[in-house]
Order: sequence, then C-alpha cells, then structure tokens
Amino acid sequence: MRSISILLLLITTCLGASARQSKEYSGYVKYGGPSITGTLTVISTGFGKDRALCSADALIQAFRTLLFQGIPGSQYELPMVPPDKKEDVVISDLLDKEYRSFVIENNMEREEKKVRRTDGAKGKMTVHRITINCEALKRYLENKGLIRKFGL
Repeated sequence: MRSISILLLLITTCLGASARQSKEYSGYVKYGGPSITGTLTVISTGFGKDRALCSADALIQAFRTLLFQGIPGSQYELPMVPPDKKEDVVISDLLDKEYRSFVIENNMEREEKKVRRTDGAKGKMTVHRITINCEALKRYLENKGLIRKFGL
C-alpha cells in the first residue's frame, strides 16, 4: 500500500513539473476576410523577444500555413505544396528570405507583453493583418517545379 502511494506521489510530481515547462512558441493564422482577387488576407500571430522578431515570425507562420496546411474559409483551403515537397531546397529558400517579395501589406494590429509566470514564456506577441499576393506565389512555385499548372 505504501509503495502505491509513493508511486502516485512520484507520478503527480512528474506531471506537475512537466506542466510548468515553458510553452513552445508557434504562430496562429486565420482567414482575415475577403480581399482583392489573387490575394489573400490573413491574421497571423507572431512571438519573439522584440517587435521585429514577432513580425518575422508572424509572416513565416502565415506562409507555412498557406503552403502546407491551407487557410480554412478562404479560396486556399487546401495546401499549395504537396507533403513530399515540404523539405525541398526551394521551400527553405522561400521561407528564409524570398517570402517578403510576396507580401503586399503587413499591418500590426496589437502587441502584448508575455510574462513567464502567467503565460509560460517571456517575450512579446504581436498580431498582424497580412495580405499575400497568392497569384505571384503560385507562379513562383510553378516556375520552380514544385506545383503543376492547373489542367496539365
């Protein structure tokens, strides 16, 4: 009986310690409403130590979601890139530096400071309204051979 209570105490302690570990930062992306034909407006959340890192994280999360998951509620509900092309060199180049050329507009809507004690991590969080030129992005991916042209 005593060994069972010690085991339960040990399990409870382990679970409590793992719950206190800091949360992994990841962006949140959702459809931002109708936009001009060929473009997509999303609302993306970015995390980082300062405003510049938050903005870059929000942009990258928006592109990752558009390319690999799709944006529910938009005309791009399905991923643009097939799963087998996810590790391609062209995709890593796109997500490293070239993604900015497809951004039409990037407006920060709100900024919050995160505190480790209450939020699980320290830093800033910003919410951005981002408009992406999806037609140009689609042509870029077609020219690089990552996706096929429709109807071929």
